[in-house]
Amino acid sequence: MKEEKAETLSVSTLKRIWHYVAVEGTVRVATLSVLARFVGFAGFDDFCCSMEGESDFLSPAEVRAEELREGDCVRIAWLPDRMCLLRCLGDTRFVVVGAENAKLQPGDMFSVSAFRLHHPLYVTNLCREGCAQRDYVAASRHGLSAIILEGKEDVPE
Repeated sequence: MKEEKAETLSVSTLKRIWHYVAVEGTVRVATLSVLARFVGFAGFDDFCCSMEGESDFLSPAEVRAEELREGDCVRIAWLPDRMCLLRCLGDTRFVVVGAENAKLQPGDMFSVSAFRLHHPLYVTNLCREGCAQRDYVAASRHGLSAIILEGKEDVPE
């Protein structure tokens, strides 16, 4: 924490938070804010807001994979500066044609049910260089920031 955020919490404070030692009372919001900032939130309030709404209707801004045809291409983007260009192989399967700053790599193949704006992308049956990989989630915190259907002529073979 000290190296990454220039903030610290004592070992005894961390033990109290995770109940490794018996303590009465509550944890201060300032302490919880230090932890929230360490994991990427502006503070404890921001962290709490991100937890609201565990259930919601799906975004109407979506592209269903089953509606795409073989050869159709989708460009997706998410924060901070990630982008993937995908070509549909048919039957909800895709291959990564191009990638910038993403863990997905050109040549990766996977299944996906839908691309939803402001929702994470859940990838299943990921295959890299002929080897099965674990399932993968992209844009888990803020969701996809862009979904663009590309013309076939705009995408390299």
